[in-house]
Amino acid sequence: MSFSALLSHIVFPLILLYPRVFGTEISYANVSSFASPFGAVISISSRGLDFSPLERDTLEGLGKRQTRQCEIPGGPICDAVHCCAPGQQCCPGGCCPLSSNCASVGRCCPKVNTLCPNGVTCCPPGYSCCGNTCCAAGFTCERGECIDSTLKDKVVRFDIKKNNRELLKNMCNGLRGKNTETLTYRGPDLNERDRTRVAAGCVDGYCADLIARGLVTSNFRSCDEYPPASSLEGGASRLPIQRAINCIPIRENSHQGGKFGGMQSKLRKLGVNFQRGDKFVVSIDCDKVLGSLVPRSGSASSEEVNEKGQHLEESRLYGTLQARDGEKIAMSGNETVDPDLAGLFDDAERFGYLLAAFGDLKPGTYSAKIQVVNGSTFGGFVVDNEGWNYTTRDSGAQAGQSQEYSFSLQYWTPGMGIFVGTTNNNTKIDWILEGTIGQPTPSTNSSSPSPSTEPGNDTPQNGAIRDTFTSTLILVIAVAIAGRLVLP
Repeated sequence: MSFSALLSHIVFPLILLYPRVFGTEISYANVSSFASPFGAVISISSRGLDFSPLERDTLEGLGKRQTRQCEIPGGPICDAVHCCAPGQQCCPGGCCPLSSNCASVGRCCPKVNTLCPNGVTCCPPGYSCCGNTCCAAGFTCERGECIDSTLKDKVVRFDIKKNNRELLKNMCNGLRGKNTETLTYRGPDLNERDRTRVAAGCVDGYCADLIARGLVTSNFRSCDEYPPASSLEGGASRLPIQRAINCIPIRENSHQGGKFGGMQSKLRKLGVNFQRGDKFVVSIDCDKVLGSLVPRSGSASSEEVNEKGQHLEESRLYGTLQARDGEKIAMSGNETVDPDLAGLFDDAERFGYLLAAFGDLKPGTYSAKIQVVNGSTFGGFVVDNEGWNYTTRDSGAQAGQSQEYSFSLQYWTPGMGIFVGTTNNNTKIDWILEGTIGQPTPSTNSSSPSPSTEPGNDTPQNGAIRDTFTSTLILVIAVAIAGRLVLP
């Protein structure tokens, strides 16, 4: 064997294979300076060149890899099979200009832009990072989506809690793949809200019908629809496939009412009067919600339920007639502080809340009595599943004291419950709800002792106040006419 053949076939490969043994270290910076012992230069394109299986596994292949040089001299060599042209830099999956930053595999982000923390999104000047997208000026990021910055204080945020998973599942079905949606407040007209619920198919007897047919279990007996009836987008404003209606546990529906009422309470503290036509945002991490929930057994899907909407709407009158005027109802229970409700009406989470969930109630007059067993309370309020408050707030009670809340309903109302606030996490209450079914006489709702600020609205039930005002006006006119008739 000649000397040059010995170098080419034995010595060079051994040096390349064991560089430290032979007292030399070969770096990528100088690989192109070595002449190829095989009589040819193996080029590497800017997009890289792979080896054949034989070249990977043989000593000859190793020699080829260590003696490669870039197709365009002067550029950086990234690894054994990739290099870049002059003015470029090595990045995962390819080459980027020196004027750019390396983003995710196969992506470059110009340095004048902002490379977002996820390493994928590259936002141009004037835009801010928001998950996998970029928000323009005047918008802010909310759960990976852009919303109007002026609505940042009008966001109803739902986080996954122990007692709201079925609620969030139904709402996410209505959101149809989104995490946020901007809705329009319908206003305080309870008659209009009732008509909206009927149009959506959320009616008296709805859940009882599904339970009777085995489509949902007996504890899923409170009706919830999305978009909510308190929004102009609710009811028949959308096609059935674009909205969601289902039966959920009564406590979860009341939890929703606390969230909507809490948003309005915070707005009042900021001096904002929430009115018809105002925008607000519903925010849920639906990717997490739908990914973490196992479909419950024996439940009806939103689509299946919507197909039955016509039948159930027709049965609304039947369900109402079965509840005869004068029929008495009663329920009771006991509650402790619910950690899921911390900060419901206060962002700093300074206060805790106890929730007594009454479920879906028929028209009638009701009285809820709260007995404080341990601890103390600083007030309570009765709300429906959309945050409308039916009582004025009281001053609270100590252990051994009781508090009574009276209210009336002109319409079948889902998700009714009472929230009781406390600063003592050991507080415990017993409660009793009693009621008489039937259209109530016009009157204002009340609680004792003295009224205070309410969480969800500034007046008791508007319908009752409006009817009282109308009756008083008719009486005044009648007296005036009578007075004129007796004048000489």
